[in-house]
Amino acid sequence: MNGYVANFKCTGEIGAPKGYLEIESNFEGSNFTVFLSQKDNEYDKNEIGSITSITENNGQCSTRRVIEFRINTATAKYHNKLLKCISKPSQALMDGKAAESSNQVIEVIPENYCTQNQVYTGVLRHPYHCNMFVGCHSGDVSGVPAGCGQGNCFHETTCYPCKTIGGCSVTDIYIDNFVDQIQIGDSVTLICKVKDFDGLTDIVIYKDNSTIISSFLNGETNTGFNRITELSYITGNSGQLMLVLASTQCDNAGTYRCVPDGAGKHSADETSLVLKDATGNTIC
Repeated sequence: MNGYVANFKCTGEIGAPKGYLEIESNFEGSNFTVFLSQKDNEYDKNEIGSITSITENNGQCSTRRVIEFRINTATAKYHNKLLKCISKPSQALMDGKAAESSNQVIEVIPENYCTQNQVYTGVLRHPYHCNMFVGCHSGDVSGVPAGCGQGNCFHETTCYPCKTIGGCSVTDIYIDNFVDQIQIGDSVTLICKVKDFDGLTDIVIYKDNSTIISSFLNGETNTGFNRITELSYITGNSGQLMLVLASTQCDNAGTYRCVPDGAGKHSADETSLVLKDATGNTIC
């Protein structure tokens, strides 16, 4: 949740003699780099996060280690970033090989999720998972309960079999820049992802609910945004539209809304582009 501590766990076989675990991320680009490492400090930490707990189960020729780690404050810049856990062998092993986990996606619920239409208390559908919901209290996100069972979708106030409500899809638009604030002249990457939208034929991004910025089928309008063709796609009922704005100006500030087109149940999402000065004050 936006503004909260985000806790994670990594489990790996580090062998005997003992190796160590590392956490890698793609926080600052497309390539993975080391986020936290036990190579020189078992309880590694930095300005972003730290390792908080270590447990081990030792066998005759093996050591299974579990580390818990955290991101100190999860904000929108971490949304859809990736983490992975890597087991590194001891340097004493001649033929030791590293092993790595699959990628874990970080999903951050927007700070204003419980105040988009009104200051809300109750439960709302989860923005990224059809079978989950979000608890709200006086406009603040209060938690994410266990959710609905397999094959069920949350709709309005309760769980239903997905088939009885015509299915469910997820649309997620966000600004993929690993910075705390965007300033005039910065490059901005705008991404819309669509999942499980029946008969998906097009993905359209609007600015301020009216001006079409880009369409997967029809390209871009004259707005300064350029579509990244090799990373934009529609495959079956899922797809992605990725745009880059080389130099943001005040004309680009506003609300961007992404809407899929096809036979599926209506699904949309929006995000705001706000430009600030070096001291954090909003310019436009």
